[in-house]
Amino acid sequence: MKIPLMKIGALTCLTLGLFNGQAFAESGITNACSSFGEIQPNENPSHKQINCLLTNAAIEAEIPPEVVKAVATQENGDWRQFNEDGKPIISDDGGIGLMQLTNKSGYDQKNLENDIVYNIGAGVEVLSGMYSRRDLPKIKGAGRRVIENWYFPVMAYNGTKPVNSPLYQEKGK
Repeated sequence: MKIPLMKIGALTCLTLGLFNGQAFAESGITNACSSFGEIQPNENPSHKQINCLLTNAAIEAEIPPEVVKAVATQENGDWRQFNEDGKPIISDDGGIGLMQLTNKSGYDQKNLENDIVYNIGAGVEVLSGMYSRRDLPKIKGAGRRVIENWYFPVMAYNGTKPVNSPLYQEKGK
């Protein structure tokens, strides 16, 4: 009788872990950067702490950290989640927070706005999804850990449209 109950308990824990993976990922990334202090609500962490969060999220997703940091820099030049008033940064086109995620219905919008670790995790997940797309070119024989193989996924981070194209740009030239 005890063994079946233990199996059910173990399966329940594993199932909850699968469906609540974000919490496990968050705690791992947050724990790795705990030496820089605790993340405070509506406050931007220090540059060193954000660097640590970006690095660890990238490594966990098997993305070269330089790629994730480049996306964060391009999207949000000074690596901030909140403005001076403690309000989430939302760009004119609706990009949210540090990773400037726009129109991402699969994510909790309030968490994208208010939780920098969630925002980074979602941005890394979107970038990783771009790498997995079959319609984007890849360098033959290069894997996820080869920085050059991230050129097209980075270009597609905000969508495959002329303004993001290295060939056509905004004016179609």
